Amino acid sequence: MEWIEDANKDLSNQEEILSFDDYISLVHKNPKRECRSTSKYLLDMINYFGTSTQGSLKLFETVDPECNPVYGQDRPEKDLIYTLNNFIEEGLNNKFILLVGPNGSAKSSIIKKMMKGSEFYSNTAEGSLYTFSWIFPIDNFVKGAMGLASANRGGELTSFAYLDDKDISAILGSELRDHPLLLIPQKHRQKILAEIFKQEPDYLDYLKKSYFFKGDLSKRNRLIYDALLKNYKGNHYEVLKHIRVEKFSLSHRYSTGAVTIEPQLHVDAQIQQITLDKRLASLPPSLQSLNLFSLRGEIIMANRGILEYSDLLKRPLDTYKYLLMTMETGNINLQGILTELDIFFIGTSNEIHLAGFKQHPDFNSFKGRFTFIKVPYLLDYKSEMKIYKDQVEGLKDKCFFGPHALEALCLFAVMSRLRAPQSKNYG
Repeated sequence: MEWIEDANKDLSNQEEILSFDDYISLVHKNPKRECRSTSKYLLDMINYFGTSTQGSLKLFETVDPECNPVYGQDRPEKDLIYTLNNFIEEGLNNKFILLVGPNGSAKSSIIKKMMKGSEFYSNTAEGSLYTFSWIFPIDNFVKGAMGLASANRGGELTSFAYLDDKDISAILGSELRDHPLLLIPQKHRQKILAEIFKQEPDYLDYLKKSYFFKGDLSKRNRLIYDALLKNYKGNHYEVLKHIRVEKFSLSHRYSTGAVTIEPQLHVDAQIQQITLDKRLASLPPSLQSLNLFSLRGEIIMANRGILEYSDLLKRPLDTYKYLLMTMETGNINLQGILTELDIFFIGTSNEIHLAGFKQHPDFNSFKGRFTFIKVPYLLDYKSEMKIYKDQVEGLKDKCFFGPHALEALCLFAVMSRLRAPQSKNYG
């Protein structure tokens, strides 16, 4: 079929799976693309879409059937860019962004546009994202103490990344989508990055403040790595044979790096032991003896992407107190396990709930970790007209729409949002 041939020729499908060695080669080819935190990634995404001739950001004005365009909110959009630049300077996303405004002021639409733009960008060559899985071959494929030594087919096997399914006994993914560079021990990773960016000291300074220099693998990946390293008697090369680097795309529909938490009460993250799962009985004995856990929840799914808290202040305060520590350290405590995160936290609230929140005794604790961005009603009727223009065009074949009717309607809508002047403010 023709569509299959076209899909097979799609260049974006190339480099979907790589060995660790091949990925490191890719890092040397595109170091800036592969070494960027979520805040830098989102800023690059916004710049990828560019600006219009009027200076507005094209990302928010693009027409999409799943998300209405946003017009006339240049100030909140610039505040978001300013905040992203601050995160890059700080080295982590250390503030919770709260969009505050009346209902219908495009707060949720702004976030949807960022998610949709990130989803599109992650499927381009410039926006490629990678994580990794652990690959364990079947016992009769390789021979050794764990059944994990060199191959007996065609000589030395340098990686298990490209094995067929029939030759694999178990695959362990990374729920947090850990960055593949975190597999390199910290001091060696720092030397490699310093060498790669020795001609670009500004970018190197940015990396020194990010988790690329100071971060580590999530707890489960660290346990697996250390167990394999012990079994291979300190040979890191043998451990990295088990790594399959995989491309992934952000997706709000499938909750991959773009997740929305609704205001109803539930736990945002949880932990579950998986070592005793019968499906993992094919793991090597040295791994079966570990207490391996599976992480679940919206925060886990959103790592290396965007996490939206819809109507955040409708929830009881205790349900998001954990954000205080998370914003300060970049970590979340899951039953005693500190898990490092790289998430752009953003939420929405109306002015009434924010006013009530300010009366709470704990407000001052949150104020230092929140950035409030006002998203007011549109007061420019021309921007209001742009919102309805496409809808009106679609109705012209069904009904008559008088000249200047849209203009008059938008003028009335804008005037209905104006507050009556207070005489005390005038002479």
